[in-house]
Amino acid sequence: MHVYLLILFPFLFLLYYFSCFSSFFFFFFFPSFSSILFSPSSRFLGDFFSIHCGHNDGFKLDSIGGIDVFKERLAMLCEGLIEKYPTAKIFFFTRWNCKNFAGSDAEKVVDAMIEVCGNYSIPIFDSARKGGIYASNDHFRKIYFQNSKNNTDTAHLNEKGHERFLKVAESFILQY
Repeated sequence: MHVYLLILFPFLFLLYYFSCFSSFFFFFFFPSFSSILFSPSSRFLGDFFSIHCGHNDGFKLDSIGGIDVFKERLAMLCEGLIEKYPTAKIFFFTRWNCKNFAGSDAEKVVDAMIEVCGNYSIPIFDSARKGGIYASNDHFRKIYFQNSKNNTDTAHLNEKGHERFLKVAESFILQY
């Protein structure tokens, strides 16, 4: 079984929009990820895709063209994955919660992800509301997030954070 973890960075909308997508794929950097993922001649085979995205999009929603552009690009990603990998199991995970989440662009991105994935019958886990990751709490981040200047990283879990979230993610994935 081939298992791929896709952490979309820096912005989901870059996929297709520039046809030059930056992504971390098992810690390897591919500057043209979309061509690797969707090329007809690609040997990039997968049985399972776990896609974690939306963090930076929440901070930059206006600069990427707003929520409608985000939804359009996410739909393109979903369609492309289903077309290229019709037998693969595809799962999405939203970004973590953040300070002032209610009514924020981050909440709009999470809700848009849930809506678009639902339109394609792709299972999605609402990590912001059900993940048990308290990214807005300074003390929590010191324990479960990677070290950063002034403890400001709200996206990247450290080893303890991954161990904590693994139980939640595993429970979600095993339903399918």
